[in-house]
Amino acid sequence: MEPSYRDQSKLHLKALIYANALNLSVIVAEIVAGIISHSLALLANAGHDFADSLAVGVSMVAAYLITKKPTDKKSFGYLRTSILATVFNAGVIGITAVLILILAIYRFISPTSVRPGFLIVMGIISAITNLVAAFISKAPSTIKGENFRTKSKKRNLLRQSTAVHFLIDSLGSLLVVVAGIGIDFYNRLTFLDPAAALLISIGAILSTYQLLSQSANILLEATPRDIKVDSVIETMQTFDSVVGVHDVHIWSISSDYYAMSAHIMLKDNCSLEVVQNLISKIKDKLFENYKIDHLTLEPESNRCELQEQNCL
Repeated sequence: MEPSYRDQSKLHLKALIYANALNLSVIVAEIVAGIISHSLALLANAGHDFADSLAVGVSMVAAYLITKKPTDKKSFGYLRTSILATVFNAGVIGITAVLILILAIYRFISPTSVRPGFLIVMGIISAITNLVAAFISKAPSTIKGENFRTKSKKRNLLRQSTAVHFLIDSLGSLLVVVAGIGIDFYNRLTFLDPAAALLISIGAILSTYQLLSQSANILLEATPRDIKVDSVIETMQTFDSVVGVHDVHIWSISSDYYAMSAHIMLKDNCSLEVVQNLISKIKDKLFENYKIDHLTLEPESNRCELQEQNCL
């Protein structure tokens, strides 16, 4: 039996808690090491880690709300909270990146000597920690022996955005290591410290744009990128009783919960029992092929005569 969306969200919440706990464990050390070594790159990495920790905290609240059952006033429950959380996360990371960018430019103008040993050691520790946190965030979830990734092509945007943050942090940590090695090799290469901070901020800004773009498509109820409407229609028309499909709308309630509505033209003299059985088979087929979770079909015997492209 397919695990419920709320069951999946409980596991998403569990993964986010583990990943965030791991991330928090290294932030304080990075801040202390950054202050002692006068390293902007370490402080930038710590600031980015802290922004990620705050973002994951918001994601955890959203994952918890998703576990709540739908109500009369919220018939889809709180599924959209995951998208609102993702937008907030992107905003936090974007603002942090801009602040780091400004500080890096200032450090280029007024260079400061740094202690490279701290950069190398803390950079390695931070890189490993963030890679582990990214793996925890994006790893397949399992419940009652069922692997969600093998049952669905879709990705949870909350966990995806969290994993992306940690991966970018790990790359930033590696830049810190490179900067530390360069400065240790030649003391006059102090510019490598703000340069690493600059690259970290640019990566974060690009990540922010990607997350906001994905979230905007969902909020605008655009057709999911991994679904082709023509392909869905062709699949529906493989059933003998279906002679036409129109007024098709496919959208995302959240990043991994798809919904669809459509009108289907049927052969004449279809009994109610035949129609109900047909709709049930279509639902199973579309979930199997396209992972469409919520499907509403309106059967017709004569196509509507409206001139508009869609019959609404």
